[in-house]
Amino acid sequence: MTRVVQALIAINVAVAFIGATIVQDSVLQSLFAFRQGPVAETWWSAFTYMFLHAGLLHLAFNMYTLWIFGPRLEHVWGSRSFVLFYLWCGIGGAVAHAIFGGLAPMIGASAAIYGVMLAYAIHWPKEEIYFFGVLPMRVMTMVGIFLGLDLLRGLSGGTGVAYFAHLGGAAFGFLYLKKPQHVSIDQLR
Repeated sequence: MTRVVQALIAINVAVAFIGATIVQDSVLQSLFAFRQGPVAETWWSAFTYMFLHAGLLHLAFNMYTLWIFGPRLEHVWGSRSFVLFYLWCGIGGAVAHAIFGGLAPMIGASAAIYGVMLAYAIHWPKEEIYFFGVLPMRVMTMVGIFLGLDLLRGLSGGTGVAYFAHLGGAAFGFLYLKKPQHVSIDQLR
């Protein structure tokens, strides 16, 4: 387990514990969930929403997925680059939710997780994983299925799940990965 992945999991579990024991979950969500509004009053929620979850299953799925895909990326990129990528993808989820998701508040690390899954699939597309622990599948195929299902479910609307935020996290992750790595002065000329 790498340092940043371990820290992200610990923060998410700690926030869930606080929401279950010390402060009511609804209070945490009213303070830290991403919601639309004047940017001066809500900008910080584009970061904080990633650390709140709608129950134990939501938290477990996101953290398990981060545990599966995150360490290898962090090892290759380094801790600083990985955490910046993770946060960038989370912000992408907030942007997509603000544009396409309606007025409902949003919580969960799923947008950042989708970005991490996509990055893993781009780096190691032929790597096999056991889908639901039994069905061998290439990572790129699995991520493609997840993205396609989220697009269909998002277009059908009305479920209370921020499907467009998932897609926004993946889209921002894709844009991040496709940007020029280093632009030299000769390239600018």
